[in-house]
Amino acid sequence: MEEAGDYNAAVEFFSKQLEAARANRDRAAEGEACFRLGRTYVVVQQAVKAIQFLDEYERIAIELEDLTGHGKASAALAAAHQSLGDDDKAVEFLTNYLEISAKTENLQAQGESCSALGVIYNSRGEFDKSVEMFEKNFEIARSNVSSGQANTSLVDKSRVYLGIARGNQLRGKVFMHINTDISELINMKKNPVK
Repeated sequence: MEEAGDYNAAVEFFSKQLEAARANRDRAAEGEACFRLGRTYVVVQQAVKAIQFLDEYERIAIELEDLTGHGKASAALAAAHQSLGDDDKAVEFLTNYLEISAKTENLQAQGESCSALGVIYNSRGEFDKSVEMFEKNFEIARSNVSSGQANTSLVDKSRVYLGIARGNQLRGKVFMHINTDISELINMKKNPVK
């Protein structure tokens, strides 16, 4: 239902799954149902509702000492907060996701979190942080390809993101020079760096 785009039916099914898990006192199944409900609510632009279920999923994952689940919760909560325009909370959850994925040695998750952080930092004009995240993402992508876990298109995509971030970083420095020292900019144009 979810793959077919019938989100109302998916919500109904996941709600029944949650009821059954609670009735059976199956915390793992309850957490999975909360995760699926939360993720579906993010897709249908109901982030406030999504956060309620994702917070519950995170609590269950912590209770069950499920690091992978805790990481999934952090990633989903970041997406929900970002859809609400709360980039500070999104950064907090993505940073947590990055830390957890490093502990679980999940390179794909590390790459996803670095890329998402890079995008947020770039949109905020924090270009140095953006470049740092995209550089990490690029190195992770190269590791994934060399270990056979991904194809070269992942490296190509990561390289493009890194190039854009570096371009924005350079553009920011040029604008800073324009705003602070026009004579230095003219000198820079006369004597380009080789």
